[in-house]
Amino acid sequence: MPDRLQEDLKDFINEPFLAKLKGKTVLVTGATGLIGSALVKTLTCLGDVDVIALIRSKDKADKVFKGTDTSNVSYVICDMNDPKLPSDLKADYIIHCASMTGSKDFVTRPSEVIDTSVRGTRKMLDLARDIKASGFVYLSTMEVYGNGGKGNKISEDHICNVEPSKVRSSYPLSKMMCENLCTCYASEFDLPVNVVRLTQTFGPGVSSSDARLYAYFAKCAIEGRDIVLNTRGETERCYCYLADAVTGILTVLLKAPKGAFYNIATDGSYISVADMAKQVAERFGIGVSFDLTGGKDKGFADTLYIDLDTSALKALGWNSCALPVIDMVSAVADSLKEDMV
Repeated sequence: MPDRLQEDLKDFINEPFLAKLKGKTVLVTGATGLIGSALVKTLTCLGDVDVIALIRSKDKADKVFKGTDTSNVSYVICDMNDPKLPSDLKADYIIHCASMTGSKDFVTRPSEVIDTSVRGTRKMLDLARDIKASGFVYLSTMEVYGNGGKGNKISEDHICNVEPSKVRSSYPLSKMMCENLCTCYASEFDLPVNVVRLTQTFGPGVSSSDARLYAYFAKCAIEGRDIVLNTRGETERCYCYLADAVTGILTVLLKAPKGAFYNIATDGSYISVADMAKQVAERFGIGVSFDLTGGKDKGFADTLYIDLDTSALKALGWNSCALPVIDMVSAVADSLKEDMV
């Protein structure tokens, strides 16, 4: 586990409720992604926990888990678009992280985005039903809420208002369908399924190829170049530090009642894109400019206001690390600099 992630999670890995995982097997899909890999690395620190990591590339897995003790990790090469899952998969718990998350894909490959989400989730739910899994967590997104409205705190019962006539809605609408699949399997097959709705998540371990906003800001900081925004930066939302995502997901996996939904976001992280850029620029001594013609076909969402309420998750005993957003971006920059050495 990277030193920073290990430091962030040093207290959490000693939480008594994690003892439920002793002697168990946890299957993680999307295991080389940012959140999936952080979950795998965390589980390897618990001791006496076997992990099945569903991956698409062994080479990528070797790079992502370099320096991690993977003696209790079994790699299974599998694409969510494959017709069938390997027939010998067995696990006590399943965390389904696999998804297409690139904004550009939402507008250039929308049908693939939908297929990957819905077909993949259906296969994993079928597996959970067939092996009688003790717990299943599906990773969804804050984008299912659409525009929450400025000044509103968004709880899990907020009415979703995503516009189906827009191509970019391929992502949130496919996630909504998967959420409903989870609800249906929990009801029809008495399956212990839960859904977490994550806001944009980042922290140490972000790939240098990541094109999302936080990675772009961190790269500008490292390289000493000005940030150029392709929108006015008016969107306001909260963010999630990677450690908070990991602790939230595992808390839901082991402590939540069947069928419940939970928001996950870092306390105090609500900020506009423009203000976030300004904070990064001030800390690293760079500038901010705007090129409103440069964002075409990049899949940016319309201006949104989404401030997630995490009260339900906190009622399970979860606590946010409350790391300031500027420190979250700095952690990404530090991680990327280490990769460049």
